[in-house]
Amino acid sequence: MNTLGLIGGTSWHSTLDYYSTINQAVNDHFGNNTNPPLLVYTLNQAEVHRFQREDKWDSIANMLTTAAISLNKAGAQSVMFCANTPHKVYNAVQDQLDFPVIHIADVTAKAIHEKALKKRMLYWN
Repeated sequence: MNTLGLIGGTSWHSTLDYYSTINQAVNDHFGNNTNPPLLVYTLNQAEVHRFQREDKWDSIANMLTTAAISLNKAGAQSVMFCANTPHKVYNAVQDQLDFPVIHIADVTAKAIHEKALKKRMLYWN
C-alpha cells in the first residue's frame, strides 16, 4: 500500500472521520485488522478560521501546500484534505506540488459511477 498523507485540522472532527473511515475500509477490504500507512498533519484551526474571516485564501493555500510538502518528505505519495473547505483552494495547492492531492469530488464521482447511481430529487418540507 502507498502511504497517504492526511491534512487535517480545518476541523478535527472531520479529520477523525476521515481517519476512521479509511481504516475501516481497509479493514473491511482485507477482512482483518490491516492498517493502512497514514501520516497526519494537523493545521491550526483557529488560524485557518482567521484567514477565512479575513478572506486570505492564499494564506490557507500556503498552509495546505506546506503541510502537503511536509507529508511528502515524510513518505506520503499523495495527500488528502480532511474537510470540504480546503477544496476551495485545491487548484492553487495542486499547482505547487509534483504529487497528487486526492480531490473529494473525483473520488465521489468515481464511486457514483461504479455503483451506477442515478440522480434522485429529494424534496424538503
